[in-house]
Amino acid sequence: MNNEWRHNIQLIIDKIDACIRSKNSEALTLSALAQEFGYSEYHFSRKFRELSGIQLRDYLRYRKLALAAKRVRDSGEVPPQMLLSDIPEGDYIVFEHGPFDLETENSAVEAKIEKAMKNFDYSASGYVLDTSPGRAFYFYHDYKRYWKYIRPVRKR
Repeated sequence: MNNEWRHNIQLIIDKIDACIRSKNSEALTLSALAQEFGYSEYHFSRKFRELSGIQLRDYLRYRKLALAAKRVRDSGEVPPQMLLSDIPEGDYIVFEHGPFDLETENSAVEAKIEKAMKNFDYSASGYVLDTSPGRAFYFYHDYKRYWKYIRPVRKR
């Protein structure tokens, strides 16, 4: 890796952070960033992935989430569209799929998990789905680790 990219990567990250903070999403495209730093889209994308180990679009998504979480953490206020609650103790059933390729397998994994949940035989397990007040379904999606639905259950 040449010194130019070692120097520019921090400038690129600073630019990305500034655009996220100012809500300037038009400047957060591969085309706009490549043009600003004087590279072709192909070269910029390739070098960014080589240096960071992640595709630019994934980095942008993760960085937006990280900065939003930091704002919430630092302010102590919870945005109105978010809900913080205690998770009640109880029994849960987990439907999980391991790591997968987001671009090529996301829809197939989703369909597979939904089919497994639809076809699960609760009667054979001795449990039933618990839909009582205060119980919630949880969904976790991290394609590098898993696709996971967690559903509350109770004994029959």
